[in-house]
This record gives sequence, structure tokens and C-alpha cells, in this order.
Amino acid sequence: MYKISNMDEKKVIDGLFYPINSVIREPQILYKVSNIEFYYKAYCELYKQFPSIYNELIKFEEYFRGIDSKSMEQKKEILLKLHFLYKGPFFEFNNDDLRKMGDFLGSEIGNYKWLGDKIIKKLVERGLKTYRDILFFLPYKYVDKRFMIKISELRPGMKAYFKGRVLEVSNWSNRGFLNPKGDGLIAKVSDGTGVIILKWFNRPPVFIKNLLKKDQDLVIFGNVEVFRGQKEIHHPEIERFDDSKIKDTNMGCNIYPVYSGLPEGVSEKLYRKMVFHIASEGREILKTLVPYPLKYDLKLIEWGEALYYLHFPKEDFDDENYEKFRSPYHLSLIYQELFLLFSLFYGKRKDVQRVNITPLKFSGELAKKVLINLGYKLTEAQKKVLKEIKQDLEKPYPMQRLLQGDVGSGKTIVAFLASLFVIEAGKQVAIMAPTEILAEQHFINFKNLIKETDLKICLLTSSLKKKEKEWILDDIKNGKYNLIVGTHALIQENVDFKNLGLVIIDEQHRFGVEQRNSLVKKGEILPHALFMTATPIPRTLAMTIHGDLDMSIIDEMPPGRKEIKTMVLPEMHRDRAFNVMNEELGRGRQAYIVYPVIDEDNALELKAATKMYELIKEKFKEFKVGLLHGRLKAEEKEEIMDLFKKNEISILVSTTVVEVGVDVPNATVMIIEHGERFGLSQLHQLRGRIGRGSEAAICIVLVDTKKLSNKARERLIFFRDNLDGFKLAEFDLKMRGPGELLGTKQSGLPEFSIFDLLRDAGYVEYMKNKSEELFKKVDDDFFNYYITKITNIYFGEKKDFLNAG
Repeated sequence: MYKISNMDEKKVIDGLFYPINSVIREPQILYKVSNIEFYYKAYCELYKQFPSIYNELIKFEEYFRGIDSKSMEQKKEILLKLHFLYKGPFFEFNNDDLRKMGDFLGSEIGNYKWLGDKIIKKLVERGLKTYRDILFFLPYKYVDKRFMIKISELRPGMKAYFKGRVLEVSNWSNRGFLNPKGDGLIAKVSDGTGVIILKWFNRPPVFIKNLLKKDQDLVIFGNVEVFRGQKEIHHPEIERFDDSKIKDTNMGCNIYPVYSGLPEGVSEKLYRKMVFHIASEGREILKTLVPYPLKYDLKLIEWGEALYYLHFPKEDFDDENYEKFRSPYHLSLIYQELFLLFSLFYGKRKDVQRVNITPLKFSGELAKKVLINLGYKLTEAQKKVLKEIKQDLEKPYPMQRLLQGDVGSGKTIVAFLASLFVIEAGKQVAIMAPTEILAEQHFINFKNLIKETDLKICLLTSSLKKKEKEWILDDIKNGKYNLIVGTHALIQENVDFKNLGLVIIDEQHRFGVEQRNSLVKKGEILPHALFMTATPIPRTLAMTIHGDLDMSIIDEMPPGRKEIKTMVLPEMHRDRAFNVMNEELGRGRQAYIVYPVIDEDNALELKAATKMYELIKEKFKEFKVGLLHGRLKAEEKEEIMDLFKKNEISILVSTTVVEVGVDVPNATVMIIEHGERFGLSQLHQLRGRIGRGSEAAICIVLVDTKKLSNKARERLIFFRDNLDGFKLAEFDLKMRGPGELLGTKQSGLPEFSIFDLLRDAGYVEYMKNKSEELFKKVDDDFFNYYITKITNIYFGEKKDFLNAG
């Protein structure tokens, strides 16, 4: 971008660019403009006596040289480049264009009265209320009507287009569920290669009856079915065949869009007619929402133009590119949507950076002292991440960072040390987990880590007795506690902190956007925020849902660990698993036996685990066996885990998911019951509880083969063969999709109009880099003004997914 320091120079340069700006705003006037080079030279001549100004003006000479001999497109491109040099990135539309786009997209289909109230109501109930809804409800496939097919080549399930002559027509009076009035119609049609039946269950429109005359040649379009060995089409689209010209029935296009799940009673022909009207209007109104020069770098087609040709393809239609969403029209819209997504993220980052807070002051001595006492050595990856967090805490605006790492990589210790930085600076730290079990495990773990210090920690959950909770709330408010661990109970209105400095949210995707924001807003000023995940989130998914967060990845495991061997066995081979466990116990090692839990209060699961506990006690009499389940009090769970850590319990049978914060290096065996009922992430998290020492470890997954689906089998095989959490996360994403992987709609996952994470993952990082390059060149006032407007226009109500809170 061109920089000017002197105000007089700026006024002069503005004068040169004033007519150029007019052409940018209204490109059509370029046809009337001539002698551009002469204008530039004359303008320079005016200021020749002012060397400093003249020297600035002649910097643009190469762009104006010979411009008048160029084509209109070349002239436009040169003027756009000049505008960019002077102003930086810009949009090729004005406020009036934005207003028109917003009004158009928000318009309702009720404007088309000819649709009829019943049809409008059905479409609205289907979620197709506005022009925006209609335009982004894209065809799921296309039927090529440029080439007719013979009746003999028709197959069941085809959307077919063919010619035929009417052989006979008859009324169909067979009353029934589909034909209550009994006044349907049947026509037998042939093209000389075969015969097909056209069938209408209820009385067809008059124009249909008028077309169905004996020996009338027709062109027919519809779904081929077979009934009692005879090919049929129910309620086909038909029209009279004209040898000289086939009347086009698709608004000037012979590639027919097919829409999935249109409401019953809404014909495709009528729906296409409505889409044609809306798309044609949008073609003139909707401008690309990506600024110059990115729009030209990516060769984007105008927004309205792209949408029009996705509904009504050109004659050079490439069905393969359309089906794969790889046509220039699809790519233009995918790029645009990703740019706008990253614009929102950039805007959110800027909003946070505008929050002024006092940088935290700490020496790090408290963290060093605790590390020495623990005898814990950080990996290089942990040191790198801790340095990133430390730098964030010393900035004059709040940290917003996502901490990722594989199971066992040491995320918890990093989060703990970050807490010590904040506590040393005189602030409180809140740690929120999605379930009481995880909160209790964090509480136990952090309590053990600070036992050699004077720090105070408390646990706040909804299951606390009223009086106990009141005492804890008072002590939090008075600043007695440095570390406050809890569940969603932390975000209740009656929870007040004295000086909250850091919020750590574990398994943050299991909280709603509002819940996460509620905790962050608990401080008098916006506190620092560290978000954690139990298992890795695929990179592309992280970029599309957490693009407003800085990301830290611990990509190194502590030294000395051996690979964990994984076996998947039918539950009938349980004795084989017990033999393996017995061998390890004989070496002085310890073991877990884990049961799946659907619900913490599920009595059946508790009963099954209790039964297994009794069986294990009987079978392994020489070893101490412990039972851990969700109904135990926090102190009881803490006691059992403490005994297990001290090797006073050899076998731990558990209904609770001992996923987080449990670190027993001597545990080398895990048997997982009903493995088919666990998700991939949960299995990996469980497996991560073993193999934490220098000894080899083994994880045995027992499955009920009668309840083992093909998907579960594929999942378990991949789990068996892979230890890398990032690979497992990518596989899980492909298997289940982003929504199911995150487990909830409230996770903050955007509702995209055209971008699909699985299909278009390859474009995410590319567009993120492209967008961020452009943001560096954008003036903040310009960005805030336009991006707020265009993202509102594009996302509409869907924008709330990012702006909750």
C-alpha cells in the first residue's frame, strides 16, 4: 500500500485519484473515458514546480503509460491496481449496493403470490423462507436434457429425459390410499424401442389432459420405476415435441437441477420457476464480498453470477466438477465463505486486543520451585508452549489460546504452571470441566501438585450441600482460594471472584458458546483464557471453529515411554485378557478394567461393574481390587485413586471414565469392556492412562460381536493400528463428520452455506493464509466498517454462532 506522510502531498494525490475512484465505483463509465494518459501527464505538469509532490506523482507513470490503447478489461485492471497501491484493499461496491444485497437476501418468498398460500407455507415449513434460503438450497444433482435416451435404455431410479408417442390413454378409477377420488390417468407411450406407462394418481391439470392425445409426440421427464415388471413414471413432466425445436422447459437451460427433499405437493417445475426468478434477480444484485486484490488473485466469479449458474448450468456443463463441487462457481463461493469466516475471526481477535488490561507481573519463581519439588522435567515442546503462554500473560490485552496435545503429552502440567504464573501475579484461577467426574479428577490432580505450597484450592459443583456451597462461595469472593475447580456451577450468577486472572476451560467443545463466555465474563475485567482439549482436534476443524484463538500444540511425548500394544478381542476371549493381566500383576504392575457409562446414574452399568468387581476379587484373590464409580463421594474417589497411585490397589474396576489427570506410571494393563460402545476419542483417552512409565503396556478391548456394526469394526481396527492422536482425530472426522465429532450443536460449529469441512478441507489453510495476508494491509476502521456489514449480509442470523456473548 502507498504511504504518504505530508498532508499537502496527500491532497494532491487524492486529486489525481478522484476520477479513478469514480471509475472503480461505476465501471460502466469506463467506456466513455478517454485520454487517461494525457490527463495524468497534464496533472503532473501542474505540480512540476513542487519537486516533492512531483516526485510522488511520477511514481505512477508506468501504470498510465499506453493505457488508452488497452482493452476495457485491461484498463479496468490497471486502474484497480492503482487504486490498491494508493488505498490498499478495497471492495468493488458501495453502501447502496450493500443495502440492496441485504434487502434482497432478506426478502421472503411470499412476494411470489402466484406460488399460492399452500405452497408458500410448505416451503417455509421446510426452512425455505427467504431468497437467501432458496439460493443456498443447491441442487444435489443435475439431469442433462441435452441428450435424449431411448425407452429401452431406461433403468429403475433414473431421472430420465426421452421422446415418446402416445399409444393409448385411459382413466384410472382404482380407488385407494394414493387415489382416494379414483380419477387418475394412465398413458402408454412408445418410441419404437420400448413401452413405458405414464401414471397420474389424482386428476391431472387440464393442460396435461390436452397433451395426452393418441399419436401425439411428447418429450417426457421423470423418475423411472418398475411395477409388476413394467416401466412406469409417476406424475412426469411432459410437453409437446416439435421436430424443429424442443421448447425449453427449464428457463433457458437444458441441464435440469434436482433438489433433495422438496415438500410433498411442491412440483420441481414450479420450484424451478421460482428459483429462476430469484436467481435472475440476484445475478444483477449480488456482488462478490471479497476485496480487491484477493478477488482477482483467486479469479472469483461474482456472487450472484455463481449462484445463478449453480442452479441453471451453462451448456458447457461439466457434470463431474459440479457433483464434486469443483466448478469455478462452487469454488468462488467456497473461497468467499472461507474469507468471510476468517474475517469474523480476525474481527474477534481485534475486539479482544482493544480490551486494555494491566500486563501481569511475575518472575516465574513459584512455578520453578514447584517443578523442582515435583522432580518433573519439561519436554522442549512443553517449554515452547509455556513460553507462548507467558508472553500472552505479559501483554496489555487478554490471552485467548487453545492448548492441544496428544494424550500423555503433558497438557495438564502446562496448564498448572500457567496457573502459577497468574497466582504469583496476585490473581485467582478458575478451571471449568464439563462433568463432575472430570472436575473431581482435576481437583485431585491439582491438589496433589500444590501440596508442598501454601496455595488453596476448592471444588465447586452443583452436588455440594447448600451450606458447604455458601461457605465456598464466600471464600472465593474474599480471595481465600487461589485455584477454583468446578463444573458449570462456576458460571451461576451467585459466583463472584475477588480478582479472576485466568480461566482454563477443559474439553471446551462440550460447553456451549454462551457457557464458555459466561465464565470468561466473571472477572471485573476480561481475564486471560486458556482452552484445552482432551484429545487433538483435526487441524482444519480447529481452524474453522477456533480461528479466533491462538493455538499451541504440544507435539512431543515425555522421553522413555514405550509403545502401547493394542488388542481387540471378542468378549468370549475374556480369559485370554485376564491371563495377560495376571502376568503383568505378577511383575508388580497394576491394571484398569473399564466399563462404558452412558449416564452417571445408570444403575445397570453400576450393577455390571459391581458384578465384575466381585468376579475379579474372587479370581484374583491375592491382589487388592478397587471399585470406582460415579455415585461415590469426591473424598471416596480421591481415597481410591490415592491408594491406586500408591500401589495399594492392584486392579481398579471403574464405571467412571478415568480419562483425565490420572497418572499412574506403574499401570501397564487396561481392559476395556464393551469397546464397541466407546467413541474413538474416548478409547484413545482411556488408553492414554497406561504406558506412562518406562515399561511396555498393553490395552485389550473386548467387544460384543453380536452388537458390532461395520462402522464400529472399522473404528476399532483403526484404533488398534494407530497410537497417534492426531491421525485418530482425522479418521474420526472423516467417519463421523465435524458436528458429531464435537458432540453438540452448541460447540460453536458454524452452519456453512456451501463450504463442507470434509470435502473442502484442502482449501482451509490456503484461504486462512490468503485472508491474513490481506488483513495486514487493511486499515482497522475500514475493516470494521465493511466487514461488520458484509458478514451481517452474508451470514444473517447464522452469524450468531460466532458472536454469542
